[in-house]
Amino acid sequence: MIQSTVDVKQYGINAQQYLLSQIFSNPDLYVRCKNILKPEYFDKTFHESIQYVHDYAAKYSSSPTLKDIEVKGGYQYDQYEVQELHKQSVLDTCGEFCRHKALALAVEKGMELVHQKKYGGIEELIREAMLVTVQNELGLDIFENPEDTIRSLSTMQGSFKSGWETLDYKLFGGFGRRELEIFAAASGGGKSVVLQNLAVNFAKAGMNGAYISLELAEELVAVRIYGMMTESKLSNVKNEAEKIGFAVKVEGKNSGMLRIKRLPESVTTTDDIESYLRELQIKMEIKLDYVCVDYLDLLTSNRLGPNDKSNTFTKDKFVSEELRALATKMDLTVFTASQFNRSGMDEDKKSQSQIAGGISKIYTADNVIYIEARKETGELWFDFQKTRNSSAVGSRLRMSYDIDSLRVLDHATTVQQMETEGNGFRHSGVSKIGGGNMALPPSTMQTLRHTLSGAAKPPSIQPDNTVTLNTDSAPDSTTHNEIQNPQAHAGTDRVHAMKQWLNQRK
Repeated sequence: MIQSTVDVKQYGINAQQYLLSQIFSNPDLYVRCKNILKPEYFDKTFHESIQYVHDYAAKYSSSPTLKDIEVKGGYQYDQYEVQELHKQSVLDTCGEFCRHKALALAVEKGMELVHQKKYGGIEELIREAMLVTVQNELGLDIFENPEDTIRSLSTMQGSFKSGWETLDYKLFGGFGRRELEIFAAASGGGKSVVLQNLAVNFAKAGMNGAYISLELAEELVAVRIYGMMTESKLSNVKNEAEKIGFAVKVEGKNSGMLRIKRLPESVTTTDDIESYLRELQIKMEIKLDYVCVDYLDLLTSNRLGPNDKSNTFTKDKFVSEELRALATKMDLTVFTASQFNRSGMDEDKKSQSQIAGGISKIYTADNVIYIEARKETGELWFDFQKTRNSSAVGSRLRMSYDIDSLRVLDHATTVQQMETEGNGFRHSGVSKIGGGNMALPPSTMQTLRHTLSGAAKPPSIQPDNTVTLNTDSAPDSTTHNEIQNPQAHAGTDRVHAMKQWLNQRK
């Protein structure tokens, strides 16, 4: 076997002593290198002196003299004044040396992870080692190539389509990559439903992702997604497993990968999620585009101290910051959810202060959207509380919500309104449009008013289940009761008007 002597020749004790002498003799070089100048990268002979220089610089904001290092740091370095033209060479040598040693240490730690069968952490160790370098980037020059800068921003922002064209239009194109998106609702108010619908939309668009469930069982999440994917009632999904299973397999042939992972609530950290995602990427040999975390409030952080365990504000601040950092490190978009606090459940008008755990999450997130589910009308409303890249804050968006399949779609009324406003929006027709409940029975309050006034009880109007959206033909659903009752007839006219508008668009 041929043994490499690169480490012996280039990075022996003499080479290390010469490199450190150059750096410590020139304070401006030390300032550029100190972030990667870790004692463990060097021979034990130099550990004490390197640590002394770091401690001195941190305390006094300047570098010690070579005599200080000799007397208090325990090692005598030679004086080398590096000329300006040669300083970049020293910086490059330092970066290469530290990266080489970081990789060597990563390999050693990686072997321990192999024995523990924690494969997801190996990629992270190697990635961090490869990032060890001297900082030479001086930032973006705003006057150099502004056209490229504008195009680069355009590819980052609004490039992640939600699958709902009306929502994407509100967000100036969609979500952005490497962002943290938070949806908030009351308990049972549709948080999981929205995250699962997004996962379905992304899978249908061919994107690869994972769904982290901290509350619901993997099987329950999967059955819900099957219903959304095939637009079937959940009862049918459970009772017609073979039929639904075949439909899902057919759908999967043209879809991106979607994995559901159940992790324990209250003890799972962002590090646990990152480890799982990296292991998933390695084993499946794919690049993940997104992760849905259901939901933020059930995560914890390794940064919490003994006195922070009961501090919800601090916990949520740490968790949201770590989720956004995860999006940046893994080059994906993180979607998660949060609950309203007690005031948010009671008040009709929503505000940022009503999110559970305090406003710390909103500071970190790129988009914060509140959810209001109206099952009686088959509608789900998005209330935009924060957006970094659009002017949607303060506005609301009506979506169609099928309470049987839990499928959320663009609402036909919203599409019609946005198209007729003349602001340039035009639905492509590729994604489906829903209509909510077109005709509704009288509410309990209406019935009560008729009873108290002595009036006859209004006839019950059954929902029009024969309305077919996105089709060229829709059956006539006019009934005898609708002819007898003007209010019912008006509701039917609205149904026919909506069907006519949809059919004209095709």
